[in-house]
Order: sequence, then structure tokens, then C-alpha cells
Amino acid sequence: MSWELTIASIDKQQGAPPRSRLAVHKGIYMAMKKELLKIDWPRLFNEQQVDVMYSLFLGIYSQLCRDFIPIARTRRRTDAPWISNILKRMVKRKKQLKYINEN
Repeated sequence: MSWELTIASIDKQQGAPPRSRLAVHKGIYMAMKKELLKIDWPRLFNEQQVDVMYSLFLGIYSQLCRDFIPIARTRRRTDAPWISNILKRMVKRKKQLKYINEN
């Protein structure tokens, strides 16, 4: 028994822009459900290998997600909102003074 793992690279120009995610709360799931119900699954998966069926399903699901779930840009905030630039400088200065006093 043997198996092969292939990891496809994602082209950055294809798919969602960086720092983005699906806005799942804005998805049109009833339309997505209707599209899924239109597919003749037994005919599509007839005498296929499991990995081929899985790839077909993922392709269909990914396309439906792109069509019916919008993409929302996320903002990456590393600090808490109450930490200002002045406070950051004060903390940095405190660490510098601590380092000087230890040496």
C-alpha cells in the first residue's frame, strides 16, 4: 500500500486578496443550497475513485463559496486600542533604562 501527497501552491493573484476572509455572515446560503441541489451527484461521482470525487466536490464547493459568500478585508491590529504611540515609547524607554541598570 502506498500513497502520494501533492500540495498545490496558491497563486497570490488567484483567489482572495491578502489579509482577507470570507464574510460568512453575509453569505447567500439559500441560493448556494439551490445550486448544490441542482447537481446530479450520483452521475457526477459514477465509478470514480474517492480522491477524484473529493477533488470534484472541493472544486464545486470552492466555486460556490466564491460566488455566494463575499470576501471581507481584515485589519490586523497588533496592539490593544488603548496603547498609543506615546505609551509605546514610554515602555521602550523603561526597558532601555532597565537594561542599562542591569549592566
